[in-house]
Amino acid sequence: MRRIVDGMGVGARTTEALLAPWLSLLIRLWLAPVFIVAGVHQMMGAPGAHAMVAWQPALLQEITSSSPGVAIQAICPVLLALGLFTRLGALALVLQAVFLPVAGFGPDARLLWAALLVSLFVYGAGPFSFDRLLRRGAHRSAVPGVARIATVSDWLTRRLGAMFPLAALGVLAITSPWLASADVRPYWALLLVVALTRAAGRLGEWLGRPSVSAAPSSLPHVVVVGGGFGGISAVRGLRGAPCRTTLIDRRNYHLFQPLLYQVATASLSPGDIATPIRGMLRRHENARVLLGEVTGIAVEEKAVVLDRGRIPYDYLVIATGARHSYFGRDEWAPFAPGLKSVEDATAMRARLLRAFEEAENAEDVADRAAWLTFVIVGGGPTGVELAGAIAELAAHGLEGEFRVIDPSAARILLVEAGPRLLATFPEPLSREARLTLERLGVEVRAGNRVDAIAADHVVVSGEILPVRTVFWAAGVMASPAARWLGVSADRAGRVPVEPDLSVPGLNGVFAVGDTASSRGWHGQPVPGLAPAAKQGGAYVARVIRARLTGAPQPEPFRYRHLGSLATIGRQAAVADFGLVRLRGAIAWWLWGVVHVGFLVGGRNRMIVMLDWLWAYLTFRRGTGLITDSGGGAPAAETARSSAAPGPAHGDVEKVGGG
Repeated sequence: MRRIVDGMGVGARTTEALLAPWLSLLIRLWLAPVFIVAGVHQMMGAPGAHAMVAWQPALLQEITSSSPGVAIQAICPVLLALGLFTRLGALALVLQAVFLPVAGFGPDARLLWAALLVSLFVYGAGPFSFDRLLRRGAHRSAVPGVARIATVSDWLTRRLGAMFPLAALGVLAITSPWLASADVRPYWALLLVVALTRAAGRLGEWLGRPSVSAAPSSLPHVVVVGGGFGGISAVRGLRGAPCRTTLIDRRNYHLFQPLLYQVATASLSPGDIATPIRGMLRRHENARVLLGEVTGIAVEEKAVVLDRGRIPYDYLVIATGARHSYFGRDEWAPFAPGLKSVEDATAMRARLLRAFEEAENAEDVADRAAWLTFVIVGGGPTGVELAGAIAELAAHGLEGEFRVIDPSAARILLVEAGPRLLATFPEPLSREARLTLERLGVEVRAGNRVDAIAADHVVVSGEILPVRTVFWAAGVMASPAARWLGVSADRAGRVPVEPDLSVPGLNGVFAVGDTASSRGWHGQPVPGLAPAAKQGGAYVARVIRARLTGAPQPEPFRYRHLGSLATIGRQAAVADFGLVRLRGAIAWWLWGVVHVGFLVGGRNRMIVMLDWLWAYLTFRRGTGLITDSGGGAPAAETARSSAAPGPAHGDVEKVGGG
């Protein structure tokens, strides 16, 4: 019985979570034009615009007829549409709906408007609004009055949220005799859906209280290793489930890796694409976050081994991501850093910017040319995006900043062992990417292998190239999860999984994202992309929830490929959606919209959009700082410091997330 009640509660809360944001947006965009037209009539002095209803107070008549009153009537609908100061705007429009006639609409329709506007006053504008962007951190704001306003808003939602569905049903009953009017029916139906949705949310909260108040130690324990896309999706999918959830990661933030190359090329700051995990999960009452480094898994004891103890589990989700792979040539790592973490990105940025500084200081022409030569190994999306970003930085971002060298004279080589760039894209888009890079001045060397990498040169297909700066984007391998579990891995180190993403032979253990080797893409391997990890994490959460509640198990995991995107430079990108293929400016704008949409947090979205707008208008980069004196050391200096043999990447083996 408890499982049935918990399932009903989860279903009710999910219904509100899915429908309420869109209903709030629909109310705002539907009612705002009506009031905008009414305000325009008021300002233009249209006939009947100042006519008052019989019960309108004289004071209100005087206020609404004054210039400030007319201005408020014109401004509030615009704020409502934008979702800015929505509660105050909705309250003002409630008064207007009740007391001011609108041409073509009777009191029945206006009463329904008022009820819909009251829902915005009680619950707020929802996630698709400027209010939501400004709300982050409002409770701790130093601006006088802001924290109090945020507290009052929360109080309104808590106190009035439970009463609104009943009040709305009362309004529906009062206005039901007027359903014969075509003007009334759409608003009546919308208010009915809003009332039922909010009632479902309140019912879900009431049904969920027994689970929340149950002793935590008596609930099954789900441990998620890794705070990347897959791990976060799994934890979010278990919100409200009858279980305890613990997420373990060696870092305290979730990183949006698709934009990591922009940190490495001085376009964005690390904080723009990273979000603290605790902040992301603060509303997940059954979730706990642990900062720790996983060193192994005791399968027999069903415990995750940390550097400071053990965490027992009933269910385990491994989402530890991937790390660099040098194809057995790990000695290249000090001279050709990869890009998987914030530390990698800041070290790469330091190495990139320091190369220009060293070239400015160099007196020997050959030495200067070596510093101004950049080699990117790997022609996948990361390599293409890196090459394009470095080319634009050299051509425009550093213009006029040096006196001896000309940054635009930098030589940039993109080396790919395969026959073409972007091998997972259709051939026409790969060709377009190559042509665009070549127009930017990048030398594309497809079908060339890297034979050796040293501190002062690279050997490409037998040719020795003097170069001080090399970046690695050629390959990745999974974390050591297979070794932890004692199972066989595929060639990339991934853990083979069943159709439900469980690890064969290990009860209650799942792997998702880059850690898993799944054939859930029409029988083909699931690609190592962020959407695949998110879908896998959400799917595993449904599987675990079904086991906890006794519900039927979901169908086998099926990856839904939404498309592939890669940006090359300003107004240059390629996009593959199967039947639809885009290139050029339209693909570039689409790439930007998609990546901003997938960022976590309104603050990050706003800052990234502003940084991109600034770079687009000025050709300048906003984060050209050399801050990493260790990882960003020049290649020659790195070579001197690593002359003695070092550890065989033992630290890399310890993975807490990815």
